Amino acid sequence: MNKSSNITDKQQDILKLLYCFRFLKRSQIQQLLNHKDYKTINLWLKDLIEKEYIQKRDIKFPYKIAYHLAPNGISYFKKELEYESKLLQKYYREQDRSLSFISSSLLTADIYLDLKNRDSGRVNFKVYVKSDYPSHEYADFLLALKPNAYITQTTIDQEKEYFIEVICHQPKERLRQRIKNYLYAFQGREWEEETDRGFPTILIICPSEELLNYVKSYTKRKLSQFDEARPTIHLATIEKVSQAGITGDVWNSLNRRKHEHRVD
Repeated sequence: MNKSSNITDKQQDILKLLYCFRFLKRSQIQQLLNHKDYKTINLWLKDLIEKEYIQKRDIKFPYKIAYHLAPNGISYFKKELEYESKLLQKYYREQDRSLSFISSSLLTADIYLDLKNRDSGRVNFKVYVKSDYPSHEYADFLLALKPNAYITQTTIDQEKEYFIEVICHQPKERLRQRIKNYLYAFQGREWEEETDRGFPTILIICPSEELLNYVKSYTKRKLSQFDEARPTIHLATIEKVSQAGITGDVWNSLNRRKHEHRVD
């Protein structure tokens, strides 16, 4: 065990996973720990709840129960790992998060697991989530744009990059602002100047077909104001990505005909 002597090393790993992804299901925690016995995971979770390191939220189908950090869990990062207080403030409000926020957090973890399972000698994926951004080499840009995830896909002869934006049910004005943030970032060319690479493909994941059609229509109108250079943008619903994975044939392209794009 490490400094936190009343919980095991594996339980500390669970805290780190919840710091990383914010909300997780038991099955996701089990996969991320690469652990075979769900009963042991449940015992660890029960003990962490009793010691007020984590809390659980009963939420609607299909997720049922999600776990998040509780006060003692947050204190673990502050006292034992000496994380800065400003990085931890948002975790004190986890019990008040909306179902949409929880859903996007769980989907981000599913995407991470999906790509981790597809990692091979032929293709390598790296997935960075918001908790990774402060220490990333492109921290300033990522912290300003705040995509749900930044993904690099590397093969022998090329590298592709993606920004993942999971759209929640939110006021249309806020939604439009998120889209404009990506378009302004593309026009500003700060990414190209900082990285010497092209702007990543933008993958927007929507909670419903209705909202996908709204995002598609609004984004097309904004893109029509661009000159010849435009960002590459693809859309899909949460349901389709959850069923087929982020590499599935689920993407609706704003740049080419439907389904032409895939994350290989």
